[in-house]
Amino acid sequence: MKYIYKITILVFITSLFIACNEEEKQEITPSEITDITTFKKPGEIGIAWKRVEPINYEYVKINYYDHLTKKNRSILASKYTDTIIIPNTRAKYGDYKFTFQPFSITETGGKVTEVIAQSGAAPKTITVIGEELLKLKPDGLFTDAQDPGEGPIKDLIDGNTGSFFHMNWHQQTPFPHYIVVDLGKEVEGFKFSYITRNNGRNYPLKMVLFGSTTFDGSTFDTKNAMEIVTIDKGLAEGATATYNSESYILDSKIRYLWFRVDKAHASNNFIALAELSVTELKLKVIDPEAPDA
Repeated sequence: MKYIYKITILVFITSLFIACNEEEKQEITPSEITDITTFKKPGEIGIAWKRVEPINYEYVKINYYDHLTKKNRSILASKYTDTIIIPNTRAKYGDYKFTFQPFSITETGGKVTEVIAQSGAAPKTITVIGEELLKLKPDGLFTDAQDPGEGPIKDLIDGNTGSFFHMNWHQQTPFPHYIVVDLGKEVEGFKFSYITRNNGRNYPLKMVLFGSTTFDGSTFDTKNAMEIVTIDKGLAEGATATYNSESYILDSKIRYLWFRVDKAHASNNFIALAELSVTELKLKVIDPEAPDA
């Protein structure tokens, strides 16, 4: 009897083990990933999807081809997230193809969904590696408001703070007025400096800078010029005062630098300056979107 009893217990335990094993083998099919959207970021691709309760997947596997490393990559996203950022992508490669597949707690794969996305352009890395004071020439200076009696514009670059350029104060016309400088070469970065007249009056209070690659010497119209910056704070005031600008790095090269004067000291419609200089910034530009990068 004892022998039969032991066999019965053994059969029962074995049956229980088999039953448990059968339960463990039952696969859970994960829910689908829906409403997938993509968005561009600089040098990245963002992907988002909708989490609909109840969620019965544990993670999402995202596969794609990495054009930079020329390798296939996989990323796992937790069931608790609904957004992922794919780093180190490039706009120059066009379409990226992603496949999404959810997996349940039993490692059962769900429906595979394909998504096409594009990257935002990766930003350039720009480093200033040097400076060069540009040699401006008298015949490369232009204004729409030269005073007929004093202060020729050529005196802006004569190296003498006792001389000056004077806009027309004998026959004043409303602002804006212009100073245009031929830099003598195309530049993609610059800074400038000026010194006010030694009488302590008629200095600018607001200027807007523009850049262009061409100028006919007489048409003072900025509609085809690139606006660079508006400066209406921190400008030099008083006699023989110096203003040193910030450094400006441009999106494209310019040859002509425009100073549009919108406001002057004492509510006059003219300004006077002793000196003006422009310094080119020598740049090292690394563009990740270049064809050979």
